[in-house]
Amino acid sequence: MRIVGIILAAVVVFLAAILVPLALTGNLNADALKRLIGAQAPAPSPVEEPEPAGPLTTKYKEEQERLRAWEAQLDEREKRLDQQELQLEEMRTEVTKIQEEVNAALGVVDQQQAEALQLTAKTMEKMDPQQAAIDLAGMKPEEAAKIAPLISDRLRGAIFDEMDPKPRAELLAAIQAKKL
Repeated sequence: MRIVGIILAAVVVFLAAILVPLALTGNLNADALKRLIGAQAPAPSPVEEPEPAGPLTTKYKEEQERLRAWEAQLDEREKRLDQQELQLEEMRTEVTKIQEEVNAALGVVDQQQAEALQLTAKTMEKMDPQQAAIDLAGMKPEEAAKIAPLISDRLRGAIFDEMDPKPRAELLAAIQAKKL
């Protein structure tokens, strides 16, 4: 019996420890007891409206809004920059393509010029050295300097022997300048 009394006293103390704070806070009612027993889930507390904003809160919200607008502008600028980078890359590709075409065309022109110079040199080799000397002396020294080295050494010497000293000196100077 003594044990039953101790257990009963413990239960009473436990209930008092729960019920006294509820009574003191004004929450000792049927809903609180049901929640305590677990018969009903606690109802969500209603969301309270915040108090009217103070000047700091208003300033903070304004700054947040200004920051969002600035970030939106920054995003727009980044998009435009990306588009411009794509356009620039396309232009670079196009310029590279055009440059390759120009280089190919110049290569053809250079090849045609080389063939023309070779043909002129072969023609001069077949000519009389005196006539070839007159023709070489009549050309610009830069042009003659391109043709003369293409003529065989023996025939070139014969042609130079037939040339007047002044045009021959100009031609030899142009040949030396071309090699430098």
